[in-house]
Amino acid sequence: MTDESALLLTLWSAHANMWKGVQNTPRLVIDSPTKGCGKTLVLTVLGWLINQSKESGSMSEGAFIRYCSKGELVFLCDE
Repeated sequence: MTDESALLLTLWSAHANMWKGVQNTPRLVIDSPTKGCGKTLVLTVLGWLINQSKESGSMSEGAFIRYCSKGELVFLCDE
């Protein structure tokens, strides 16, 4: 991971913890053509850093809707 990528992830996770105070928020996409490069690990670490986050990679549509109706969450989607 480059220094720029680490800085971006740090700033985005800080933003994700205080996004309620802003009108627009960016989406973060972690993408790589290489398998096994650490994309899932990055999402796991972001889940530890962000309050009220939920990994939703294998979540059903019904569960996603229920979580959305309960309140404000940051969804981390992995493939």
